[in-house]
Amino acid sequence: MGNTTTKQVGDFQAGVGKVGADVGVVMSTIFAVILIIIAIVMAVFALIPVKPWDCPERVTDAQQQVDILCKEKFKDVDLCNQQRTDLANAKQYCSTKQRKLPLLFGLLLIPVALLVIWLAHWWRGEVHHSRTAAQVGGTMLELGALQNLLGRN
Repeated sequence: MGNTTTKQVGDFQAGVGKVGADVGVVMSTIFAVILIIIAIVMAVFALIPVKPWDCPERVTDAQQQVDILCKEKFKDVDLCNQQRTDLANAKQYCSTKQRKLPLLFGLLLIPVALLVIWLAHWWRGEVHHSRTAAQVGGTMLELGALQNLLGRN
């Protein structure tokens, strides 16, 4: 084995940094595509009207419970009327479909995805134009791999 010079170590670190930046562009593109798909799915779900999620499965069971409560010998008229009013309100609430417009905030994932791709391309450009940036990127990649290998404790 010959002597290793600092130039050779620097060249190796720069090579690792360039490869890491290229892999980073690919990974950020995959991540951005996933974010955009999630944003589109959220937008579609936001615009489709659906029954409220907190409605009981069967309103007829609630109707039967109110009928049984109101047909007993010792019935409370006020409670019975309140139960009937609540049931009517629940039927009206559950019969109207609503849009979940807050899900449209998922469209903010699209600019985030584009920003991730832009940052990855910018870093790759910096790494391919600056040997120092490539060496720093290579060192950070190696240290991250070593940290993952040894654990984060």
